[in-house]
Amino acid sequence: MPPKRIAFLVFPRLTMLDFIGAYDALRRVAAMSIDPEVTHRIIGTDAEIVDESGLKLTPDSVYEDLSKFDLLYVAGGLGTVTLMDNRRAIDYLKTWGDERPLASVCSGALLLAAPAILKTSARRPTTRRWSSCVRSAARW
Repeated sequence: MPPKRIAFLVFPRLTMLDFIGAYDALRRVAAMSIDPEVTHRIIGTDAEIVDESGLKLTPDSVYEDLSKFDLLYVAGGLGTVTLMDNRRAIDYLKTWGDERPLASVCSGALLLAAPAILKTSARRPTTRRWSSCVRSAARW
């Protein structure tokens, strides 16, 4: 079954383009009647998200239960560095498990490289961000 319910995780100091690019493309799947059953929710780590440039975004919910979603998308941005030390955020991501698809862009992959998220997963992670890989390897 292809993903139908998509969760987008947003957090302070994200790169808005990392979120909005995927969000816009995936929301059009339903909007253009390609697959009207596709739904999405924007889930934040905070009630108000301020990106790297100061742009504000109000998510649909904060730390919403992920069990009802088919795909989790994690944006990137400078805020990933702070989130890697946020026990609540890491524990939240761990609730995703390893049976459902997981996607990220840019430094969002750093959050997924946290202990027990990708390391214990059967997934084969890929990234094009060599500098992020080096930072992540040194950290974990």
